[in-house]
Amino acid sequence: MLSDPQLEQRPLRHYVSIHGKARIHEMPQLLGSMFDELAEWIERQGVVPSGAPFMRYNVVDMENELEFEVGQLVPENVQGDNRVQAGQMPGGRYLTAVYTGDSRHLVEATAQLLEWAEKHHIQWNVNGKRWAGRFEFYLSNPDEEPDWSKHRTELAFLTA
Repeated sequence: MLSDPQLEQRPLRHYVSIHGKARIHEMPQLLGSMFDELAEWIERQGVVPSGAPFMRYNVVDMENELEFEVGQLVPENVQGDNRVQAGQMPGGRYLTAVYTGDSRHLVEATAQLLEWAEKHHIQWNVNGKRWAGRFEFYLSNPDEEPDWSKHRTELAFLTA
């Protein structure tokens, strides 16, 4: 189930992330270990996260490879290293919606949001296949909510 989409202004936010490239069918095998690695790095650094963990899709090419980041918002600019990099979520106007349900159906929820945007003449901040800001924020913690049908994911896409 996808909530009604909304346009909202968001400020620039700092984050740390691990970059990756993969074909869509390879993603499930990679993501768990990447999120675990990032969480362990954040804990070792003594950084207190300032929001939900997320995925940032930099290049979306469903027929070939996706370029993405597994990230975590942090309260200020944190210095990364050779594996974990500092980044910024651009400030600007985002189209957002919250999907409730199993993450296996996020592709369909994203398609619904993209269709809604097209019907409402929303333009994306994108250059070819490279997005300036395409995020999935994972609002539910699987340790606290084991029922995947109740998990909440916020989609937030930067508009032009």
